[in-house]
Amino acid sequence: LNLGDLEAARPHSALIQALAERRRTHRMLASNSFGLITNMSCLEGDWKKGREHSDRGLELEPLQIVSLTARVLLEYETGESQQGEIYLERMFEAMNRAGPIEMAASVRVPLVIATISRTAGISDRLEMAESTAEATILRLSVTPLYARDLNAALALIAVQRGDHSTAEEPHAYLLGHRGTMIWTISSIDRILGLLS
Repeated sequence: LNLGDLEAARPHSALIQALAERRRTHRMLASNSFGLITNMSCLEGDWKKGREHSDRGLELEPLQIVSLTARVLLEYETGESQQGEIYLERMFEAMNRAGPIEMAASVRVPLVIATISRTAGISDRLEMAESTAEATILRLSVTPLYARDLNAALALIAVQRGDHSTAEEPHAYLLGHRGTMIWTISSIDRILGLLS
């Protein structure tokens, strides 16, 4: 799925779903797995299944970032912005928690806000998204995957603002990630195209 190949991702999705549904699977792993399956359902255009998988994941772990990211985007993409806002508020709550959940939320929130701004035209939180992304990217604990997602968020924010000078650094970083997908189910190539 990270390479944008839906057909190749289907067998993996089936295995992830089987793992998520096992009784012995740890709650956090199962919740994360349901978030991934939600993404797959949304890519296939099956919003009903997407919501069902998301509900199962969030029932296990209400602040699990993969499941929340998928659900926020699902709601906004289907025009249910009030529902999307409820799940986005949970992501904000996760940003205020200590530990790994805070870091994951600090990466995903700017990306989700930038995506919502781009797709739904809701740009009232772009400044907060930008400051969160800029602060998070400076941390020593930022992994390459997180750095990619934060640069994607900063690039989308720059596109929304029409600010070409701010887009230069994220653009340069993202060039090394061509051919991959980010958690908002957007391709890096598409973002690079928007920056051109």
